[in-house]
Amino acid sequence: MSSLIQLSIGVTSFAAEDPGSWQPLFDAATVADEAGVDRLVVSDHVVFGERLEEYGRPEIGGQAGGKQPTGPDGHWLEPLTTLSVLAGMTSRIRLGTNILVAFARSPMTVAMTANDLHLMSGGRFILGLGSQIKPHIVRRFSMPWSAPAARMKEYVGALRAIWRSWHEGEPLNYAGE
Repeated sequence: MSSLIQLSIGVTSFAAEDPGSWQPLFDAATVADEAGVDRLVVSDHVVFGERLEEYGRPEIGGQAGGKQPTGPDGHWLEPLTTLSVLAGMTSRIRLGTNILVAFARSPMTVAMTANDLHLMSGGRFILGLGSQIKPHIVRRFSMPWSAPAARMKEYVGALRAIWRSWHEGEPLNYAGE
């Protein structure tokens, strides 16, 4: 492992208003690649709560003073699709999610898409997962709020079982909720 500090940057893949073009995103990615930045990440947001002010309340999982950069009618690019496009525009920079809301997608869909993105980018993809800490949002996915950490552990276990099945020839044998 390298002892050098690595540099990551996030690029904006969302807009409160229709940006008309995503060219600034493409330009930021290619400049970062050419400049020697190690990693480029994009955010994910698939659903908003009814009360956007709750993002600024730490007692319920928000961040003090925090707010969403867009409302429910904002434009958010799907991160795995966006990174696929950026992979084709860059040559060396690692590409990652910061973070992918795991519970919004089935493990099989994430496993397949992440695997393909990793292969097509020449091994440059890094999957960052999150469990979505706000109870009112988790409930929108028809999931109980009771154990997000246990759910995440199970989700990661399912991903690893799927990938082992594909890459090591093991039969896919995974049971969970």
